[in-house]
Amino acid sequence: MTQLRRNLALLAVLALLGAQACSGATAPGGTGAGGSSGAGGAAGGAGTPGLAGSAGCVAELDVGFDSTCVVLKDGALWCWGADNTSQSDAGAGNLQPVQEGGLPAAVTTASVAFDHSCAVDTNGALWCWGANDHGQLGNGTTDPSASPLRVDTLGSSVRTVAVGGSDSCAILDDGTLYCWGNNSSGTIGDATSTDRHEPVQVPGLPGKVTQVATRFSTCAVVADGSLWCWGENDNGLLGVPTTDPGYNMGQAWTRSPARVTALGEVLSVVEAGSFRCALKKDASISCWGDNAFGQLGRPLPGVSDKPLQVDALGKNVAQVAVGGSHACAVKTDRTLWCWGGTGWGEVGVKTQSAEQDSPVQIAGIGAHLVAVGAGVDYTCALADDGTVWCWGHNDHGQLGNGTTKDSVLPVKVKLACP
Repeated sequence: MTQLRRNLALLAVLALLGAQACSGATAPGGTGAGGSSGAGGAAGGAGTPGLAGSAGCVAELDVGFDSTCVVLKDGALWCWGADNTSQSDAGAGNLQPVQEGGLPAAVTTASVAFDHSCAVDTNGALWCWGANDHGQLGNGTTDPSASPLRVDTLGSSVRTVAVGGSDSCAILDDGTLYCWGNNSSGTIGDATSTDRHEPVQVPGLPGKVTQVATRFSTCAVVADGSLWCWGENDNGLLGVPTTDPGYNMGQAWTRSPARVTALGEVLSVVEAGSFRCALKKDASISCWGDNAFGQLGRPLPGVSDKPLQVDALGKNVAQVAVGGSHACAVKTDRTLWCWGGTGWGEVGVKTQSAEQDSPVQIAGIGAHLVAVGAGVDYTCALADDGTVWCWGHNDHGQLGNGTTKDSVLPVKVKLACP
C-alpha cells in the first residue's frame, strides 16, 4: 500500500505538473490536486493537455514567501532560502539546497509558507514544523518546533496540504477538507474567528474538495468545478459580495464558504496577500483583487472584486502561480509568461516602471518549462530537463545559486541532481 500510495501521488503530481506546482503550487504542486499556495503558490489542472513531467530528479517545486523546497522523485525534501522560524532545514539564509532530515519517511508532496512548512509522507501521514503561535502545526499546542511533528488527528489518509501565513489546510483521501491555525479573519471556515490548534473539518462545501489554497483567506475547488472562498475580503480578495456583519481590522470578511459565482468550472486556484488567480476548465485564467502593479494582467487601475480573464494568454494555460504582487503562467506549449510588480526583477524582464500590466515571455532558461512558483518578490521554475531556475530578490539566498545577489535573469539552482 505504501508504494501504491506513492506511485499514485507521483502520477497525480506529474499530471498537475503536466500541469502544475510551485505553490502551492509551485511547481508541480504542493497544495493539492493542483498546486502550492501561499505567497507563492502554484496551481495546475489535472487533465490540462500539452505538458509532461520533468525528466530529471525533481517531482515537485514549492515556493514560499522567501524560501523554496523541492520534493525529489526518491521522496527526499530539499530546501533553500530564509529560515527565520525553522520552516525549512536551511538555516537563516541558506544559499543553496540542503536536505530536510527530520522526516521519518519519503515525501509525496509539501507546502512552504512564511513561518512554517508541512509535508505528506508515503504512508499518508502529515508532518508540520516551524512557528506555531496560532496552532498552525496542528498538534494541539502553540509550541514551535524545528523538527517535523506528526498531525496525529488526521491519521494516515492525507492526500495533500496547503499552508498559508499562519494557518494550514489538508485534503483527505475521501475529499474532506480540514483547516487549522490562525482564524482571526475566519480563514478556517468554521463560522467562528477562534484559532484552532488541531484540524477541524470545513463545513458547508457541496462535494469533495480537489484543491485548496490559503493565506489571509482560503479557497477550495470542489469536484463539480465550483470555487468557494472564505476569510478576509480586503481588495475584493474573495470574489464574492457576501460578508459577515463583523469586521477584522476594518476589513470585511466571511467566516463560512461562499461560492464565487462569476467563474465557470475551475480546476485550481492560487492566492497571494492581495489578489488571486484561478485556472479554469477551458484552460484560461482569471484574476481578481488588488491591481496596483498590474497583477491582474491588465491596465485596469485600483481593484476588482470580480474575476477578470487574462485575455493575453488565451485558452492554453497549463499552470499559474502568484507572488506578492506578480503572477506567472506556464502555457501548454511550455512557454513561461509573467506580469505584475517588477521591483526586484521577479517578472524576469527589465522595465522602466514598477509594474508590467500584461504578460511577457520569460527567456534565458534554455529548456521548456513544466511548472512555475512565485515567492513574495522572486520566481522559480522547473524545466523539462529537471533543472530548477530562479530570479528576482535574493537577500536570503532564495535563488539557490550560492549567492545573495539579485538577478532579473533566471539563474540555475545548485541542486545535486539531475
